Amino acid sequence: MRCYRLLEITTTYEAYLLSYYKKNTIENLSYQEAYEQFVNDSFAESDYIHRYLKEMGIESKVIFYNNKKLQEKWNENSNFKTPFDIMMAQIKRFKPDVVYISDMYLFSKDELDRIRNYETGKVVKIVGFHFVVLNDFTRSMLGYYDQIYTGSRSFVELFQQEGINAKLLRHAFDKSVLQKVSDVNKQNKVIFPGNVFVGKDMHSNRLQMLLTMMQEEIPCSFYGNIYLQERQFRTILGKWKNKILYRKESEIVDKINGNSNHYGNIYGVEYYNVLASNLICINSHVPIIKWGAGNMRMFEATGMGTCLLTDDKKENQELFEIDKEIVTYANLEEFKDKLKWLMNCPNEAEKIGKAAQKKTLDVHTYQNKAYQLNEYIQELLTV
Repeated sequence: MRCYRLLEITTTYEAYLLSYYKKNTIENLSYQEAYEQFVNDSFAESDYIHRYLKEMGIESKVIFYNNKKLQEKWNENSNFKTPFDIMMAQIKRFKPDVVYISDMYLFSKDELDRIRNYETGKVVKIVGFHFVVLNDFTRSMLGYYDQIYTGSRSFVELFQQEGINAKLLRHAFDKSVLQKVSDVNKQNKVIFPGNVFVGKDMHSNRLQMLLTMMQEEIPCSFYGNIYLQERQFRTILGKWKNKILYRKESEIVDKINGNSNHYGNIYGVEYYNVLASNLICINSHVPIIKWGAGNMRMFEATGMGTCLLTDDKKENQELFEIDKEIVTYANLEEFKDKLKWLMNCPNEAEKIGKAAQKKTLDVHTYQNKAYQLNEYIQELLTV
């Protein structure tokens, strides 16, 4: 195996950072102490991949680019003025052979050139991860990366249509989370943790899902926010239709926001504690994923042993055994019926959740993801 240095540059939800620093102070900590405190909150991917790559003998680390407090802690005794300057100093100190950018909206072509050429005479590979809708900017940037990873076979296909040889690198779960979560019995309750962006190619299906449960008086704890966006239409007819649609969706949003079971976003260990205490987690993907599946919630919920009810996608069958490890629905009517069935049969729901947890802890792990990423990079470095 070829040895190399891997540096990931990533971002974190601003809302999470705000929530985290309301509860945690790093004023008297060193950079390394502040870093360890931050990643131990287990938000999203944390630094799991890098822990396993280090076990494999790979020098690997991550920079949380938009974590201003953490980055300034690294910069305490220097005078680098901008986030990009601080990051470039970190790059030059670490001397990576491969830079992994997991937020491809971050950098311009000129900035990518500066990253690639941080050291004269050194050939640096740049790889990226992208698992959201392609826009004009991301399309224009794809060719600047040596490898592109994405979380679904459907998106691999989508990228290949753009002429990019994308590779599958799925989301995952880490067993260390289970050691941080309170030991509680699951209540026969339903949870949906996540935001809803209402607009073209976004989460209107989630809005209808939440509305259906309200209409059927199925109690569901909704941890997240709804963001309603007006669609852009060029024609007068299109604008007229949009006004009607926007008004209807606004009424639905008002109903959901006024529900007593609607809470704000939760993150990190707190998020996993809530998942652990609920029997059923509902899920849906954005329409643009087409037949694909594999959003992060699928692995977070199953990793916690919570029964997952998710939208019917062809790719589900590659991830879990249908009706034994997860339950799927094809439309709102089936969603309603299967949700009621699971709530009326809590022992069966619990059995399904435990079977899914075993699959996730055996297969959908960050350790396996690290092995897969290493294989891709080994391939890249031998070209």
